[in-house]
Amino acid sequence: GIGEEALFRGFLQPWIANWGGLGAALLVTNLIFGSLHLISLPYGFMAFGVGIYLSILQIASGNLLVPVITHAVYDFIGLVYLVRFTKATGALTSSPSGDEPQSAG
Repeated sequence: GIGEEALFRGFLQPWIANWGGLGAALLVTNLIFGSLHLISLPYGFMAFGVGIYLSILQIASGNLLVPVITHAVYDFIGLVYLVRFTKATGALTSSPSGDEPQSAG
């Protein structure tokens, strides 16, 4: 999250804002952000929305640390959800040696 926020909110967004204004910066920066998270179409749209939210946090606070921390919390919640979902569904994962699938539970 630190690298993403430094790139998108710390570099790309201000650069585009200087070139095309704040609206263009929010749209273009977060279209790229969403596109790079295009695991599925719904997830890409969600990432676009999260990116807009992170951009607004950065603009409102004037501090890049605010979206960095928010991004870290978002990633942590996603990982907790993934672990719980995997355990609840008994989804298959690779074994540590990579030989054969085994139950995650």
